[in-house]
Amino acid sequence: RPMVIAYKLSTASYCVARFLQAVGLFRAKYMSLPNLLADRPLVPEYLQGEVQAAAMGHELMGLLEPGAEREQLVREFTALREQLRRSAGQRSAEAVLRWAGLRE
Repeated sequence: RPMVIAYKLSTASYCVARFLQAVGLFRAKYMSLPNLLADRPLVPEYLQGEVQAAAMGHELMGLLEPGAEREQLVREFTALREQLRRSAGQRSAEAVLRWAGLRE
């Protein structure tokens, strides 16, 4: 789903996070899971003072309208979902069957 990410921390938490980043103890390039998984800015992120309803609303409205940008985003999300799917249920069932000696 098209989205815009907003994070607003308490002033103390934000200062601690910035300090940890400055001294190299916090190295995340992005805050949102889609951007972390894609390792690039796939969805817009707004942090602290950037969290403004007008800017975020404008960005989101652009993503909700049909068009090439939205279609590309949906393709990228689909690719991420397929990358993450690993058929855990099927693999677990096969492991149990092998353990029980019912399958090699």
